[in-house]
Amino acid sequence: MSSYAEIMITPRELKLHRIINKKIVVKRKRTILIEGKILDRKSNPIDGAIIAIKKIDYNYKPYKAIDIGYAISNKHGEYAIVLEKLYNINYKIKVYEQQIKLLNQK
Repeated sequence: MSSYAEIMITPRELKLHRIINKKIVVKRKRTILIEGKILDRKSNPIDGAIIAIKKIDYNYKPYKAIDIGYAISNKHGEYAIVLEKLYNINYKIKVYEQQIKLLNQK
């Protein structure tokens, strides 16, 4: 049996808040696939958005925040990340707009 959770961040939320926190609770597994789609305010996909992933390890006092990698959205605005589900570990995902123009874009 698989589990599925979905979170949507609306344009209204983006307008009202500088930082948006969302929480997902999924069934216990060793790894979790997180898929997402980055859209602009007109619901057009954003190619080249940067998704930064940080591990927050609460096994330490004070907790340790460790950068673990980045993903980049494709031309459909889609991205996927596989994360390990570990005890006392949270993940923080931040999305940044494209910083430089990609070579294949006009």
